[in-house]
Amino acid sequence: MTVNSGPPVTLTVIDAAFAGLTAHSTPRPDITVTAGTTRRVTVSISVSDCNGLPLNADLPFLDVTLRNKRAIQRHSFIFGSAYAHDLSRLLHTACDHSPASLPSRPSGSAGSQNAD
Repeated sequence: MTVNSGPPVTLTVIDAAFAGLTAHSTPRPDITVTAGTTRRVTVSISVSDCNGLPLNADLPFLDVTLRNKRAIQRHSFIFGSAYAHDLSRLLHTACDHSPASLPSRPSGSAGSQNAD
């Protein structure tokens, strides 16, 4: 994040692309950058609920809020294909579980119950 001029700007990561994802930034919780400086921001996304998440994210976005003394702005950023690929890989890893196999049925007289 770079601020070219003016008062310091604070960045807050609000939300990841879909409900069920949680975004965290490092440093946390808010990142303030003064004019003429650049600050590296790392955003980590984790899965909190797999229900309704598309496993193949197409155009995922990240919502952020920028604010300074004069204004507050909310933005949605759509990143390139590398972000979509990484997010899809995360979703598949966290949410794409094959159904567990059923336990085998006992066989023989010990597992049988007969009623006449």
